[in-house]
Amino acid sequence: MKRIVTTTCVFPPPYPSEVILNRLAAIGYTSLDIGLDYCVGKGDLLDGDNWRERVMALRRQADALGVTYTHSHAPGNAGNRSEAQMRAFEAAALLGARYIVVHPIHEMGGQIITDDAGQDWIFYHGYDVKSPEAGRKMFLERVEWHDGWPVIGTDGHASASGVAPYIAK
Repeated sequence: MKRIVTTTCVFPPPYPSEVILNRLAAIGYTSLDIGLDYCVGKGDLLDGDNWRERVMALRRQADALGVTYTHSHAPGNAGNRSEAQMRAFEAAALLGARYIVVHPIHEMGGQIITDDAGQDWIFYHGYDVKSPEAGRKMFLERVEWHDGWPVIGTDGHASASGVAPYIAK
């Protein structure tokens, strides 16, 4: 049997973890990647003194719905251990997640920035499908906006234009 897994990060803050769990279970997901990196500093799961009780309540809710947390994403980067990251590690274990993903460049991954000329750019990490053995790489793409939505690359593919952000000296 194959599992189809989605991430709780498909819902932007301020959706509480309990609401996200209910909605994803209602459309048929039985396995989830919990985005604990989105649960810090937003008044959600890992904030406050009673965070462990909230995590255990979420676990009971998931068990009642027949949902398992297969893995999780922790906040921060792999070289820096913070209180938030340690809470995420413990929460993942309490939820039954078998794997925890900690991105080496999490702070820059997926962040849109604006250069000095007013053009938007996004840093993200990924694999080059032509040479996956080279490992994960950092990419920079220009962001265009169409009807309020960001458009990156051309036809779903990264550009190879070599255009760079303008930084005033």
